[in-house]
Amino acid sequence: DPSAPFIRSTIDGGYVSAARLAGNQLVHISDTDGLMVTDVGNASAPNVINSVPGVLIGRLAVDGGRALTMSGGLKLWDISNPYSGIPQLGTLTIPTGNPVVLSVALRGDRACVGTYTYLHLYDVSDPATPAVIASVFGGDFVRNVAIHGDRLLATVDDLGLLVYDIGGSVPVLLGTY
Repeated sequence: DPSAPFIRSTIDGGYVSAARLAGNQLVHISDTDGLMVTDVGNASAPNVINSVPGVLIGRLAVDGGRALTMSGGLKLWDISNPYSGIPQLGTLTIPTGNPVVLSVALRGDRACVGTYTYLHLYDVSDPATPAVIASVFGGDFVRNVAIHGDRLLATVDDLGLLVYDIGGSVPVLLGTY
């Protein structure tokens, strides 16, 4: 009943800086337990499946059994079978501009990182060796990024919403709103 919400259960784990739902699994970053995967199929009794200590307070994107985190560096993780572990697949580097990460997105073989002034687009088809596709000046403070099909959306403080076509070899700005 939406008019009478209630807390069904809680998960111990300190301050949670980011959380994403992937099917019946909650992927989240806790300041005490790191990157965590929790089975929430039974909402009354969530069960922590596995965690990676040391991934503390940062950004998080999840897609297709992989997670991209920003905490002590940009790292790709295999979360496809967390019962067997959560191995690190690769590391992304910021090729230019201020390296402070404000936002991350992951969809299929593409990852995007928003920093103070740049949008960095990566090919992560081989997660052990991610490749920079392009770095595009995005304005001041790239707060949010999202990938939907061949579109990259970014919110930027001084420009509003930017929409790019990322289907080709170089991102093409389609509009600013």
